[in-house]
Amino acid sequence: MPRSKLVKDWKPDGRGRYQRMVGWREETGERIPQPFYLGSDLEQAKYRYHRVKELWTHLARLRGEEPVLTDLGGEPLHERREYSWDDQGLWIARELAAGKVRFVLPRHQEAHESTYFHSLYELARKYPMVSFVPEDGEAYEQGQALWNAVREHQKQPPTPSPLPLANSGPKAWGRLHEALDGFILHVKKTGLEPTPEGEHRLTAFRNLKVEQARRIKARQKDRPLSALDFHGCQELLDYWRLRPRRSPATGRRRGRWPGRRARTTSPN
Repeated sequence: MPRSKLVKDWKPDGRGRYQRMVGWREETGERIPQPFYLGSDLEQAKYRYHRVKELWTHLARLRGEEPVLTDLGGEPLHERREYSWDDQGLWIARELAAGKVRFVLPRHQEAHESTYFHSLYELARKYPMVSFVPEDGEAYEQGQALWNAVREHQKQPPTPSPLPLANSGPKAWGRLHEALDGFILHVKKTGLEPTPEGEHRLTAFRNLKVEQARRIKARQKDRPLSALDFHGCQELLDYWRLRPRRSPATGRRRGRWPGRRARTTSPN
């Protein structure tokens, strides 16, 4: 079966990056195409391109659903404007193009807990294809409790109180490095075996687990455990999966992972 022309069009630039135009932005009163740089791995670039395109389609649809102001006779006061990338949408689109699908929302010092919760809720509602998690999980939970209290004490609130969305809010407490330290400590306490000298030491298998946990901690930046949802765990797996394998002769990393090679050589 011949290859699609669209596949052949995927060619990297001089710096080895794949680029695609998605949507439009306004500049000096004109609409011009918006470029996105999608990385140097072709498979990842195609995946990121579809996520950016999904975001553009979603925001353009929202613009088309916005009501247009009319006069007393029902005539529109102005023509509906086509959507162009705004600052917030372009920020999220560029993060998606860079491979990020999860956003940790910081809390400003002056922001009230309820405001912090509502801000994250509004982002999650507007961008359902992106996962938002709070940097300050305690403040988020306090803000959520305040909103729930409003719903309980106001039978008919003037505006609907937000409820947690599937792509917002913490799923677990703690941080990755803290959890890895706890795992190492647990293994050191429970993975001991007696020696002929009467002492206790880690079994070979448990010692391997400790070294693996230390290696993960050294190579992965710390992050909230709430960020390790499906996409977060997939990012960790991709990091280790895409690393080149070691040469048996030199011990140096070379070539591609067997999994990637198997995909390119397997029959259709």
